Amino acid sequence: MNQGEYGATAESGYGEPPEEHDSLEAKRRAFHGSRDAVRPGPSSVGDVVRLSVEPRNDCVLLGPPGSGKTALVSSFRRAGELADSREFQALPVGALADLAGEAERYRFGAGDWPATQAATSYSLQTRMGSEDFLMKVQDGPGGLFFPFSDERWDALAPDQKYDFQATCLVLCIDAVNPQPGLWQASLLPLLACLLTSAKHDPLIRRVSRETDFPRLRTPKQQLPFERVLVALTRIDPLIEEAVRIFGAVSGNPRYRLPRNLSPEDLALRIDPIRLLHDRVGPTLGLLRSALRADAKLAVGLTSAWGFRSSEPLRWSPFGVREALIFLAKGECHGPVACVEPESTVDSEPTNWTELEPAKDENPGDIQ
Repeated sequence: MNQGEYGATAESGYGEPPEEHDSLEAKRRAFHGSRDAVRPGPSSVGDVVRLSVEPRNDCVLLGPPGSGKTALVSSFRRAGELADSREFQALPVGALADLAGEAERYRFGAGDWPATQAATSYSLQTRMGSEDFLMKVQDGPGGLFFPFSDERWDALAPDQKYDFQATCLVLCIDAVNPQPGLWQASLLPLLACLLTSAKHDPLIRRVSRETDFPRLRTPKQQLPFERVLVALTRIDPLIEEAVRIFGAVSGNPRYRLPRNLSPEDLALRIDPIRLLHDRVGPTLGLLRSALRADAKLAVGLTSAWGFRSSEPLRWSPFGVREALIFLAKGECHGPVACVEPESTVDSEPTNWTELEPAKDENPGDIQ
């Protein structure tokens, strides 16, 4: 029998006590390998607290109140049902199954869609091709960080702050009511609080004098996320209004219009990156500068409830399946567009949708 640094009694071969100089990973293996109750010693309390909250969230959703975070999460199950079962499957687990049931009742007028009052974690099991994933997603009240307040952040417990060190981040922006002033004022201080010390490139040079020896170095700060998705939510009212405008000029011979243009067809013609710039202003440059070099950044168009249909029983979320694929695998499809590191992400865009004239005439724009 062995008595280790954690004070946990374990049989030989299970949870050998780590030495003081061992890595956190070695301590983690010993911690989870122990069969007995854990009684942390004074020198290991910090590590045990960190281990006890594992596994951390895989994805965190952030956005102002009413930006569609909870509705987006509730549509995960339905997005899996709409796809080819051999290509994409989604199974809600625990609280997410209850949330999906609430969403169905809301769709049929059996209740109101309540505002999120507290941080809640949801689990989704997915199968994408031959790969299985379990995604733990945290949703929370939008008023916690929008508008941002240092006092509210400082009031969070250490384990609550640790919850935000997830693999993926989803920023939810209401495409109809984007509140650009709120985003411009809140995003930078929020990201500053989420920064952590880089693990792979821990020290960077200070801008010091040539005569300083040794040269001064400092820990590099960056966001912990491997994938960040800026989701333009509630895209359906915006697209349906654009379809209405298209229909109003469909009889005008000046314009070449696709026949039987559906909301889905029009949404897939829109550049999400340009629409983000139009709705909120320069945002992607800030995110790119705060992410590590190999992190993936994307912008997506989503609608949790889908476009209006003549079939009342049909619930067809738009862009949600593609958002899940990006979060799980880092791949961009359909209405989710990847932001390439070398692109000028916040350059002034052109009009994001145009009606092309049939002859050499000035085009009319849809804004």
